[in-house]
Amino acid sequence: MKWIYAILFSSMAQGPISTILTLYLISNPHISHGEIYISLMISGGTIASIISTYLFGKITDKISNKNYIIIFSYIGVSFTIFIFLFLINPLLIVLNYFLYSFFSSAPSAPINIIIMETVEENLWKKAFSNLQFAASFGSTLGFIISFSFTFKFYVMSLLYISFILSIVSLILIILLLPKPRRKIDRREFLMNIYVYLSRAFSNPFIYVRLTNESLWKTIRNINFEKIKNDNITYLSIATFIFYIGSGLFNTMYPAAIRVKTDSDFMSFLILSVGMVIQTLTYLLIWKKTKFFAKSDNLIKSLFGRGLSYLAISFSFIFPISLFIGVNLIFYPIAAGLAFSIFYTVSNIIAFEIIGNNARGRKMGLYTAMIQIGVFVGSLLSGYISESYGYTLDFIFASFFVLISSIFFYRLRRFA
Repeated sequence: MKWIYAILFSSMAQGPISTILTLYLISNPHISHGEIYISLMISGGTIASIISTYLFGKITDKISNKNYIIIFSYIGVSFTIFIFLFLINPLLIVLNYFLYSFFSSAPSAPINIIIMETVEENLWKKAFSNLQFAASFGSTLGFIISFSFTFKFYVMSLLYISFILSIVSLILIILLLPKPRRKIDRREFLMNIYVYLSRAFSNPFIYVRLTNESLWKTIRNINFEKIKNDNITYLSIATFIFYIGSGLFNTMYPAAIRVKTDSDFMSFLILSVGMVIQTLTYLLIWKKTKFFAKSDNLIKSLFGRGLSYLAISFSFIFPISLFIGVNLIFYPIAAGLAFSIFYTVSNIIAFEIIGNNARGRKMGLYTAMIQIGVFVGSLLSGYISESYGYTLDFIFASFFVLISSIFFYRLRRFA
């Protein structure tokens, strides 16, 4: 799997992109209403990701050689990063970010299928573990590189580094991507826990239909009385509420650090520490999945994330030195330790309680709640932050995460 190096360089290129653009939009004195543009950029990117995943998932089913899709998406990513180098207008940045998100989400399904078609099934766990590590480690390296260069260089100049790395990843994917040995159906995502977890880590939106029944017919046949007490309902509600909170926080957090400290360097420092802890936690979880995959750990991670958000929200009233200290402690807990555990355990619980009956549609509903929640949270964060400040935005984020724990607690007996 030498082609995994392409994933590493691609993740290095893409990891800091949204942060670079966020810092530019919030710090440029010629741009008014920076929070609103950031909100539109992130929420628009979420919509693009949903569209791309659905569209390229369909294309993946129809094209025998998935390599073409991956190469096409890598070309699109490199092209849109190159375009960013020449954009100043915030609206054009928002629109180009939509295209960038569309291309960056496209290869998720075909990359997973390439592994399943070229690696023996008894080696899938190791292969997908390597894929996840390459993506997570690459993104972390991208943040560390940005952190190093931001100390002396203008933040938008970091896009030159991302562009070069994206070209390297494109060359590697063209040279090293293997040809499939056998045909694998995309529905296999939902049948193997390690395949599913890797797929969820790379892109949380999955659309797979396991029957020929139309979506409209499925909606008409829903028994709403039965749904009231159905565990899928609680899972969907809990997921939706949690990701509203995550969207509220993650959308504005880099901008909030920049405004408080007046430093791009400090923004990347705090975010980089969080990314390092996240990567190390994911690596440990993959090696000790059974140990971490307990419902009690899910609830603990929710409280850890929610209370960390709350501590961060009040840190904005502190002097800068104390603010930095608080964020260097609580952001790695929220984004690194707590989220890594939550994301793994929640997806395992979802995999188990959804079962084999209409698995594709139910998994589609579950993952849709992730993206819709992020979209709503991202959209609201811009208005709340600009009108009432970052502190209130992050307090709301904490509230949603903690409220979601009530519904996730209800699911403990299904785990």
